[in-house]
Amino acid sequence: MVPGSKMALTQFENDLEILRDMYPELEMKSVKVEEEGEFPQRINGKLLFKISLLADVNIDSPYIAVIIRTFDGVVMDIKSLWISTDEKKMLIDKVLRLVEETVDMSIEFADSFTSILILIFGFLIDDTAILLFPNGIRKCLTQDQYDLFKQIGEEATLQKVSRSNYHCCICMEMEKGVRMIKLPCENANVEHYLCRGCAKSYFTAMIQENRISSVRCPQCEYKELKLEDFKSYKKMLKALFTPLIPVSFLKEVIDTELCERYEKMFYNQAATRLSKYCPYACVTCRRCDSWCTKKTSMMR
Repeated sequence: MVPGSKMALTQFENDLEILRDMYPELEMKSVKVEEEGEFPQRINGKLLFKISLLADVNIDSPYIAVIIRTFDGVVMDIKSLWISTDEKKMLIDKVLRLVEETVDMSIEFADSFTSILILIFGFLIDDTAILLFPNGIRKCLTQDQYDLFKQIGEEATLQKVSRSNYHCCICMEMEKGVRMIKLPCENANVEHYLCRGCAKSYFTAMIQENRISSVRCPQCEYKELKLEDFKSYKKMLKALFTPLIPVSFLKEVIDTELCERYEKMFYNQAATRLSKYCPYACVTCRRCDSWCTKKTSMMR
């Protein structure tokens, strides 16, 4: 294939279409450095991708900017918030060495254009994790690094949830995660979801009807708290005054005024129950008529 010929240009355009079909997220722009000639002298490209990790975990990866100049080589740059300068250099060196070992450089670069980029993209997507996460572990040297990876993990989880389908146990409909809300179940090993409409209607009705014990996950088994089973007063207080659904969660679902009403009713109900079990453990304030709980008390 002779650069500049119509046949070469047609083949080159076909190669670009193949790449775009394989990588829909690939952004490419042809640049003609010289006025004469139909064949572009430079291709600027950017690929947003995810590296494949072990245990079916994906972390959003940085993008790679691939620049092809005058069809005589590939210049790469990796942009990232979490990959170090040394790691970037290591990745680029390895992928370029792989190209040298795999591609027959005696062939015209235009002829091997597609195969070179497929090789580069495949390596970065499939093999990067092995190099950056040896034995599936990433050691954070600073608190800032840890906080950054924690944020990346949380965002990746949210993205996975938003694309998945979940069943609402109230309306019995199947919805995408972006329209669902995950309930803060007491058992961390289970995941229960409600669609946002049902969650608002359900918790609003329970509070308005003063059914405080029903402000919980409707799918989890409910076991009434038995105060006589506790041997520690401190642990009993924590269990008794910790709602099954945190108020911070409810604030994202229902009106603020309703949340405040629930918080007050829950605390009063818990204090009333405690005062019946442990006389003098709770007293009401004469000025504000609110319950005050003793930090220590004799359990019967």
